[in-house]
Amino acid sequence: MDTFQHHRLIPVLTVQGEEYISFFHRRSYELHPSHGPFRSGCYELFMHVRGTCNIIVDDRKFSPQYGDLFLFPANQMHRLITQGDVYERFVLFFSPHVFDSVVCEPPILELFQSSEVGRNQIVLPSGTSKEIMSMLYRLSETVQKGGPEAPYLIYSDSLRILVLVKKMLEQSFSIPLGTNC
Repeated sequence: MDTFQHHRLIPVLTVQGEEYISFFHRRSYELHPSHGPFRSGCYELFMHVRGTCNIIVDDRKFSPQYGDLFLFPANQMHRLITQGDVYERFVLFFSPHVFDSVVCEPPILELFQSSEVGRNQIVLPSGTSKEIMSMLYRLSETVQKGGPEAPYLIYSDSLRILVLVKKMLEQSFSIPLGTNC
């Protein structure tokens, strides 16, 4: 029996039908098919929770562990290959302009373009990993509950997650990714 939660294309304060955040949290308890090469016009934040899989990006192969985070710039080809029978992950997609109104220099989504981040896999310190994962579980609950305030909560929680990742990257790589966030 395949038990999962899957949420796609959650619109958040859409402007001219383009700005959105897409989110899904997948829990699978049966072998779930891998997905072939995938490319999106959006930025993608992927957090591995449990299970065995490989992520192929260009000619590199990653084997994520609990709490590993992956950042994929818009249009970067990648592939997920699952192995085993239990697999769980969170994925957030951000359209390129969804946070343009947020005063941050450089824009928050540019953290996906950093040459250091370009390696895709980020092994987070345990405390940071747990904090981000807790935020993602809360985001999943907000998406499930819905309601008139859900788009605002999804938007603000997604932005909080990105700011936390940005701060962690600045500390880990000692490179400024913007000072006004």
